[in-house]
Amino acid sequence: MDIGVRGQGGMEYLMTYGWAILVVAIVGIVLWQLGFLKSGSTSITSTGFIKIKPQLSATSLTATGIFTTVFTNTLGADLTVTGVKVYDLNSGSLLCCSHDIPGDCMSAGVIGAASDLGGKNHMQLNAGESVDVSKGRNVKVEMGNLAGGAVTACMIAGGEADDSYNIRVVLLYDLDLGGATGSHTELGTFRGTLE
Repeated sequence: MDIGVRGQGGMEYLMTYGWAILVVAIVGIVLWQLGFLKSGSTSITSTGFIKIKPQLSATSLTATGIFTTVFTNTLGADLTVTGVKVYDLNSGSLLCCSHDIPGDCMSAGVIGAASDLGGKNHMQLNAGESVDVSKGRNVKVEMGNLAGGAVTACMIAGGEADDSYNIRVVLLYDLDLGGATGSHTELGTFRGTLE
């Protein structure tokens, strides 16, 4: 078979199907850029959280700085949640605290916003306030600018809707076993998209 004949067949194939592939690619890119190919839901993942599990369907972080999640007590014993801290892992900074916790949660910039922990609604939880969570029960954590004030609360600096986030959440709790109460920490990370 002559090389020229095979070359001509190859060129005809490329001209016929190449244009079709190019058109499909252009249409796909246009649909993607217009947002028609988005799934409509954000994918949130978590790691860590061994004893107290988050419900990912109830977890969100908004660009305006409101963090919401629901934890389930899978420990097998009753516990008392005494505080929650949220850190931005990309910048390494503390975003917000639910309580006035000695140490890094003493700054008004991280505790001055509203928080709603376990159904209580308050402008600031103070040391000593807590919420009891029976085994198998849930506790809702909602922190941020709930009252619409000027404090940015759990806001990631420069974060806009649809930007990704990577946060560490530290849950502080007390556990009473046999009359001895001990303070414990449960921590993990959330990755998702700002709403």
